Amino acid sequence: MISNQNYKSILTPFDKKINFILFRILKNHKYKSLFIALALYVIILLIFGDFLKISCNYFVLIPLIAFSFVYGFPGGLLFGMMALPLNIMMFYLMGQMFFVPENLYIAELSGLLVGGITGYQSEYFIKLIKEIEVRRTAETLLRESLEDKELLLKEVNHRVRNNLNIIKSLIQLHSNKMEHPIFREECDKLKDRVFSISLIHEQLFLENQPLMLDLPCYMDTLLDNLVLSIKKQDVRLNRQWPDTGMPISSYRVLYLGLIVHEVVMNSLKYGCPADGTPEIFISLDDLGRNQYLLRISDNGSGFDPQTSAKGLGLRMIETLSQHLDGSVRWEFDEGCCFFLEFSNKQPEVFCSNL
Repeated sequence: MISNQNYKSILTPFDKKINFILFRILKNHKYKSLFIALALYVIILLIFGDFLKISCNYFVLIPLIAFSFVYGFPGGLLFGMMALPLNIMMFYLMGQMFFVPENLYIAELSGLLVGGITGYQSEYFIKLIKEIEVRRTAETLLRESLEDKELLLKEVNHRVRNNLNIIKSLIQLHSNKMEHPIFREECDKLKDRVFSISLIHEQLFLENQPLMLDLPCYMDTLLDNLVLSIKKQDVRLNRQWPDTGMPISSYRVLYLGLIVHEVVMNSLKYGCPADGTPEIFISLDDLGRNQYLLRISDNGSGFDPQTSAKGLGLRMIETLSQHLDGSVRWEFDEGCCFFLEFSNKQPEVFCSNL
């Protein structure tokens, strides 16, 4: 399950105050806001112009900004055009026409530019705030949808695991009824293969990760079960994993699990020396650039790959390695050594051509 992370806003406290003014005051109380802005403009003109005799042309920006915030670009442009006539009218009523700008064309053009730019910027800011809200809502919906899908995947893994365990039990029941040793041996192989698949879904369910697994952790459980299944207590199993975990998709774990199962079972079958303790060494090395090397070796006498090439196990290994974009190599020097170099990227959908 993904963790719910609090949304971290990029807006500063000042931005939030402006946002509050825009949406809570100017937008919801348009006429009151415009009236207050005009009243404030008139009061400032009376204080600075009538009593203090100070030029106050630029205080017309107060209602201009208010109109720009309320009506956007059209409002800013319209009031920018009316700013100079409004100033002239106020100066005329106060009897202070000497405050009127000398160049009326420049003053009018300045009003239009300031009004248009302020209106456009305020309109853009409002659209930006709305866009943030829309994206935040969409992100919340996507997060909820993803959580629902993860719950469904978890339930699917649980049911698949149970169904595979039922299949394994059925195989065991049929094996117990048969006395032919070859048939029972093949049933045991099939049961172990089913287990290597069901183990993936079990760990996906237990680790609460519907798509990814830690490969070393999965390998440890798989190898322990393989050793127990052959009922050989004297097998020495040495493992060497990367220091850091190796998360890998469940699709690739499926292929790797089956490959490791076949190679290890082959080592347990042919890798037992005539005298001494059977020993199997398994390592996983990180080659960089999402490339990994899996190595499995034993201290037995090995086998002839030419005579065993028609066997199901080797055919499975070759086919499964192709779905990992991997290359397989065997060496027979003081035992059998298996090498698989593969990539940790998303594979294509598996279609068996065994």
